Amino acid sequence: MAITPRVLAAGIDGTQQSTPALQHCPVGQYPITHFRRSDATMSEQGRDGGCQCGAVRYRISGEPLMSAICHCTMCRRASAAPVVAWAMFEQSQVAFDGTPKIYASSEDAQRGFCGTCGTQISFTAGFIPGLIDITVGSLDQPEAIAPQFHYWHDEHLTWAKFDDTLPRHPGFPPME
Repeated sequence: MAITPRVLAAGIDGTQQSTPALQHCPVGQYPITHFRRSDATMSEQGRDGGCQCGAVRYRISGEPLMSAICHCTMCRRASAAPVVAWAMFEQSQVAFDGTPKIYASSEDAQRGFCGTCGTQISFTAGFIPGLIDITVGSLDQPEAIAPQFHYWHDEHLTWAKFDDTLPRHPGFPPME
């Protein structure tokens, strides 16, 4: 079954009304395409995920461009965790059902999160135009995307050790 782009919004009388399928986020940095959940098989759906309360769901088509564990202080603070695992996709690969709230965590970067439960879901920035990072922990099957490297390792917490042989970049990894 195909994905049908649309947005359902509650009308003043409480009924659902269909709205345009493409909507721009509050800061106007990237479009958020909405979808209606269907009875499609997992192979048709791609990868699904969302926030803890279910108010924001997403579907990803295709494979990530990369996946990594970030040790930077900004990600740690935004997630209240020692590290954050990210998977990077082209923005066109990600469709949202429910609109994430956007927080400008710096002049050039925005973090998407659920306005109800607070789950951090995405990261976009001017230095990675057309791309979106999705938190691996928000995937329904996070074990399906393993990290390929660590970055901002110079900012890692000394007590947070990973027993892996993945490359460790002191800052942002080289962009190729």
